[in-house]
Amino acid sequence: MPNVLVISPPFYSHAKPLAALAGAMAGRGARVTFACIPELKFLADDQAVDFHPFEGASNRNTGLGSTTEQPTEDRDRLLSFLKATRRGAVASLTSQANNRRGDMLQDPGRVLESVRALYETVRPDWCLVDQLSYPVTLALHCLGVPFASFVAGHPTDLPRDGRSFFGVPDQWPEEIYVDEEGLVGLKRLARQVDRAFTDSFNDVIRSVNPSSAPVESAFSFSSESARVFNYPEAGTAYPCQEGRDLFIGHCTAGSDELPSEWTRNLDRLTGRPRVLIAFGTFQWVHTDVIRAVHRGIRQAYPDAAFVVSAGDRAEELSDIADDGTLLRDFLPQLPLLPSMDVVVHHGGNNSFTESVVSSVPAIVLPFAADQFAVARDVSLLGLGQVLDPNRCTPDDVARAVTSVLGSGIRERVGAMAARVRARGPAWAAERILVQMDTGHATGGRRPVRHDPLKHGPVQHG
Repeated sequence: MPNVLVISPPFYSHAKPLAALAGAMAGRGARVTFACIPELKFLADDQAVDFHPFEGASNRNTGLGSTTEQPTEDRDRLLSFLKATRRGAVASLTSQANNRRGDMLQDPGRVLESVRALYETVRPDWCLVDQLSYPVTLALHCLGVPFASFVAGHPTDLPRDGRSFFGVPDQWPEEIYVDEEGLVGLKRLARQVDRAFTDSFNDVIRSVNPSSAPVESAFSFSSESARVFNYPEAGTAYPCQEGRDLFIGHCTAGSDELPSEWTRNLDRLTGRPRVLIAFGTFQWVHTDVIRAVHRGIRQAYPDAAFVVSAGDRAEELSDIADDGTLLRDFLPQLPLLPSMDVVVHHGGNNSFTESVVSSVPAIVLPFAADQFAVARDVSLLGLGQVLDPNRCTPDDVARAVTSVLGSGIRERVGAMAARVRARGPAWAAERILVQMDTGHATGGRRPVRHDPLKHGPVQHG
């Protein structure tokens, strides 16, 4: 079996599904090394795979975004982005597009040398890399190391054609207010960032490996052999390329157990319905939205019981804490979900796939990034309700939760869950190991690559 190197970005929400897939490949007999920042080593330990420290970016998120130590420049970008999310969808995405100029290709020379050293240590047959780890993908391409791409977010994080741009939804959820004038500016900015980023990408390729062809779009550049989408195939119109793309439905390890402390906590929450409010690792800073959600659901269901992910805002939200509301900074979300009747989340990919695989309907309030695309799929597939976080009222929330719990949404989520559970990391591990071994995308032969320890092309296979 192959020796596989999984290179993860320093973000908990990306590292966790990557670690689950690493563990699944190890379970199929592969030798697997998980490379990431030391703060996330526990994810490799949980999956019983080897770990190697690696830092591919200066910004990071170890589970609580606003409290993770960051370089000053990265922290300033984060705070600017969080302020923009209060001004609406287009303002949020515009802030991210502007920030992208500074944080998508940080110090590619240093990253290339770090990847080279990592390769020398692990000597993998091939690597699995997160699609958003652009400097790492660039390094692997320049060094000629075979790799597969892992798309941790919505499939449109990998723009599918020249009419699509990273960070701009192809289609919006109808429930979200879109500033049309601002949208024109966002599209113009996205084109500029795409061009500048691609030019920078190609400058590195020319300086390191002049014989390699330039890429058409750095945001669209991915493995020619295998692309793994952490998303249900039925949940998107993204075109699947046979022999290259794997839509794995979800990437949960399936072994998370609810800690005994949480079992006792849930035993004390006797109300119904049980509601989980979790806005990922950043968006719990919107305490006003959390209050509106709490108030609206209580308005519709006075006996509702709540579990709320409050991050570092638990004290600020203490006014909503009561016998039926449990506030915590960080939640074991996946093992909690089966005990919930509804989840209110931000449209993050992990929250979406975890709620579906747990058969829990959702109310989605998207703030940024690919969350608008996820929210649109939730709405189109009838798996929950979507609300605009910057415009919804408690009355809107009350109507949404009544619809979610009183209609056929539960049945649709259950049907989707059955399809999603049939796949997952074990299903993906079996197929990606075969796919990368046979090299479908290169006509059944190993690709020509540059030996990272030498100069010039070397034929492998």
